[in-house]
Amino acid sequence: MAASPRTFLSRRGDRTAAAMLVARRRRMAAALLATRRRRRRRRRMWKEHVLG
Repeated sequence: MAASPRTFLSRRGDRTAAAMLVARRRRMAAALLATRRRRRRRRRMWKEHVLG
C-alpha cells in the first residue's frame, strides 16, 4: 500500500480529492473563527466584569 498521492488522485478522481481538501480547509477555518469569537467574547466579558 505504498501508493503515491498522484496514483490515489488518479484512482479516486481529482474532484473527490479536491472536495475533501476544501471541506477540511473550511472546517479548520470555521473552527479558528469560532475560537477567535469565543476568545473575544470571553475577553470582553472579563473586561466588563472587572471594570464593572
